[in-house]
Amino acid sequence: MRKFVITGALLSTLFVFSPATAQAALTASQIDSILGLLTAFDADPATIARVRATLMGNSAPTAGTLWFGAGTQPTAGEVSRNDIDVPFTTITLSNNTAAAATIYTVTVERAGSANDSSVRSIELLQGGTILATASGLDSKHQATLAPEDLTVAAGSTVTLTLVADLSNKARSNKTLGLTVVALNASSPVSGVLPLTGTLQKID
Repeated sequence: MRKFVITGALLSTLFVFSPATAQAALTASQIDSILGLLTAFDADPATIARVRATLMGNSAPTAGTLWFGAGTQPTAGEVSRNDIDVPFTTITLSNNTAAAATIYTVTVERAGSANDSSVRSIELLQGGTILATASGLDSKHQATLAPEDLTVAAGSTVTLTLVADLSNKARSNKTLGLTVVALNASSPVSGVLPLTGTLQKID
């Protein structure tokens, strides 16, 4: 009973703030601490996902869907021609359905002032594991990544990162980013699309 009261009080305090205010006021480590506290008090996965969304400035997850939102984005900085594994965008997938959800494809689009030839390849990572790779961008400035085996269990959340290898055609003083524009999965998808991560400056 005490856990329920404490968790309820904490949630009431959190939802007084708008998503934008919460995102601006808290660091990534503070958000992780709050989510850890909720976990320690046995908050259910759906509640934790809603709190995560609010603190990160995303829309709240919708019941019965695979929710898609922004994770903690990479730090902006300067990158160089031929740099590899440059992180651009972090995404969070939270499965609010009763069954496991399989991710079929993730479509990304170039953002920033750099040209398409700046990108040699794009990879979708979970931790240090490469789930899918796409070579360059098409005529629509896009690439589609198709993971061979990416499943989000019911009630669970995964974090993915988009990284890219730059080519020797990348031009200095241009910015480059990767925007997620579509997600195709076995479950209905809700959340924030398109989603742009960090714009990196090419030195």
